[in-house]
Order: sequence, then structure tokens, then C-alpha cells
Amino acid sequence: MRAHVEIIDERDHIWHPAEFVGATGRARQKNLSYDEEDGSASAKVVFDTAWHRPAGVHHAETEWYVLSGQVRVGADVLGAGDYWMAPTGVWTPEITVAAGTEILFFREYGDWGFDIASSDRPEVRADQQLIVQRTSEMPWVPVEIGSPMRFDLGGTPVTGLHIKMLHRDPTTGHYTRLIHAEPGWVEHPLAHHPCYEEAYTLQGRFEYNYGSMWEGTYFFRPPLLRHGDFVTAEDTGCTWLLRSDSDLVDWYTDDARVEMHGTPLNYGEGYPGTAMPRLPQPVRSMSLGPMKDPAYQSPSAEPAACDPQARRRHRGDRSGDHERHHAGARAELPGEPGPQPREQDCAAAEPLEEALRVAALRWRGEGRDPRLAHPVGEPVEAPVDEHQRHDRPAAVDESEAEIPDGEAGQPQRVHPGAGQPVRQRTRGVRNHAVDQVVEQVDADDSHR
Repeated sequence: MRAHVEIIDERDHIWHPAEFVGATGRARQKNLSYDEEDGSASAKVVFDTAWHRPAGVHHAETEWYVLSGQVRVGADVLGAGDYWMAPTGVWTPEITVAAGTEILFFREYGDWGFDIASSDRPEVRADQQLIVQRTSEMPWVPVEIGSPMRFDLGGTPVTGLHIKMLHRDPTTGHYTRLIHAEPGWVEHPLAHHPCYEEAYTLQGRFEYNYGSMWEGTYFFRPPLLRHGDFVTAEDTGCTWLLRSDSDLVDWYTDDARVEMHGTPLNYGEGYPGTAMPRLPQPVRSMSLGPMKDPAYQSPSAEPAACDPQARRRHRGDRSGDHERHHAGARAELPGEPGPQPREQDCAAAEPLEEALRVAALRWRGEGRDPRLAHPVGEPVEAPVDEHQRHDRPAAVDESEAEIPDGEAGQPQRVHPGAGQPVRQRTRGVRNHAVDQVVEQVDADDSHR
């Protein structure tokens, strides 16, 4: 199964060799979401060279959305914004990709397997076929008449949303669509639904209970998790590529918050240096940081709930996510503040940092670096089984893919609020807090 990812910025993630077999050329991918059980994946792929693969069949449902460049699928030439999809076992003609092309890649219910073939597999249903869409030629359809939502089972269409349906499986209801929200679009209810939902932001900006999203941000949300209180940027609106594994049904909640109950036994008041537990959070990349208030789940639980402007201001103070742009990479929206310092998990932050500080001083006295799992000088190498070295697809024409060290030509990434460069391999909130404490200890030592 896939983890709950909400929200990440794809530029925070590292590159991997692209999981393509039977092809010539070189490509790399950033995993947005990955199912280690069945191989399902969502990724951004960049083709570093011209790339070609002969006709055949995939072991998984496969979708490509072209972000830039050119992709040729048989006789169809696709450019930015175009899309193709092949169900498992459906014959796909040869594919040629121009160097420098970027795509969103989705693989469902299977791994990277691919077999050269001249026809469909026998088990393919009669209604399954290769789909090629030139989205620039498709009209935007109002959500009231073009939504895959089952309004008969729950949910209400909200004026201001427009859809381009790229694919929908008539048997399972699994669909992929482009969805555009007009500038200033607002939807108050908190909702959950029986299907998973994932989205990649293509354009614009919006805020909701998990924070802010802008171009290049992504989420994958498993079924039945509440989300909502949407407000899009008033000058740009927002456009996403969105996928779900069945027809969408919205069930609404108001006045909802998550609470944690229990009696502290050896932490909290009277126990210096301890920290309070925190609510679970989804996977979030460094540029987003932790949720400022994981308990927040409803607009009516906040001040000025009926005033969208006040709610936006309050949400900005609460989440801090609207400040998290990569320096020089995206323009600020008019009237928005720049990066500002933020607290780490509210009341739990100070006890946690004090506990880490005490530990850092102790470890420093023992000649150890608290950022390492083992004392300095003690080599640690995790064993790797022989099958692990060979069962993943290798870059074609090379024994090992050449992955650039970082993203050449891109602006330096900046950790929001701290004003410090983000490490290429982010290590999570805990290690970031350890780094801050260690740096402070070093500074104190230097003044003694």
C-alpha cells in the first residue's frame, strides 16, 4: 500500500534511475509516491538523452502526462499538456522521446515489467484500449456536468471548478483528470471519500487544511481521510492533474478536530527535559515542514470562519506553508509575506530541543556526533543481498545510471523560515532539530 503523502515539493526529492526496461537512452525519476508491495508508483521523469522503446505490453496500468518536450507514441506526436494511457496488457506502439522531455509518470497495480509484443494479452477486456489525448483540443467542462463524482451518493458540485477527463475505467471507475479552480474559488466543507486521491499542481496556488500547494507540489491521500477548506489564489486560481481509483463520493463534516487523550506518567509538567506526544502527520518534504496544527480539521473550529479573507490570514499564521517557496524559483503572489521563522510543533518544541541539547552535550563529551547512529570512526555498512543488486531495471547501455549531483541550473533551495540551504538528502524533522541543537552547542563552546 502507499503511505499518506501530503504535501511534498518534488524538487526536495532525489533522482533515481528511471524504471524502464527494454529501451535505449537514459532517463531518471523522482518518486512522488511508491507502493513497495505491488510496484505502483507516481513519479516525475526527465529524459537526459533521446529515448526509444519498441512496441509491447506493460505489466501495470501506465500513464504519461507530458510536462515539456515531445513524445511520439506510434504515429501520434504529443507535446506539453498531452497524455497517453495503456491498461495492463494492452498493446502499446513504439515510443520515441526527445532529449530533455519531462513527464509525470503513473504506474498502477504492477511493477516496471514490459514485454516486447505485437498484440494485446489474452486477458485484456474488450473495453480496454490505448488512450491518447491532446488536452489543448479538449474543452473545459463545468464540474456540474463533467465530474466523476457520484452526486447521487453524496457531495455537492461547487461552481467554479472545470474538468478535462483524460481517462476513466468504465468497470472500476478509476480516473485521471485535469481540474482547474477559478481564482478565489472557495469550498468550506471538510470531506472524506471511499477512494484514494492524488494530485500534482500544474499551475497556480491554493490553501487548505494541510497547508499550501504551488506548482510542483504533490499529495497522495488514502481513502477516508478528511480534508478540505479550499481557497485558491485570487489572481491565478489553480490547476491540478488528479487521479482516484474509483468514482468520487464526498461525505462532509463540520466542527471537527482531532484530539489526543491520556494521562502522562513520566513526562510533561514536573518532568524537565521531556516532550509531549504529537498527533500523527502525513509524509511531508522539507520545504513544507511539519503541520503547524495537525488537529485542525474544520474551518468552523477557527476564528472568523465565515470570513474567507480572515480565514486566509489565520491559515497563513497557522500553517506557515504559504511562505515556503524555493528562493528565486517561483514568484510571490501579490501581498504575500516572504519567509518568516516558524515554531516547531507548538508547545512540544521547547522541551524537545532542551532534551536534544542535553543529549548533544553528553555525546559531545564522549567524542560522538549525535547526528550519527554510531560513534565517529565506526564504519557501518548495511548488507545487500545479491538479488537486490540485480532485480531492478538498470539504465540501458550503461551499468549504472549517471545521476547529476543535484539539479544543475536550478536555484539554490532554501529551507523555509530558517534561511539555510536544504540538504540534498533530507533527513526529517527530528534530525533537523538535532542539527539545530548541535550547531548551538558548537557556538556555545566557541565562546568559552
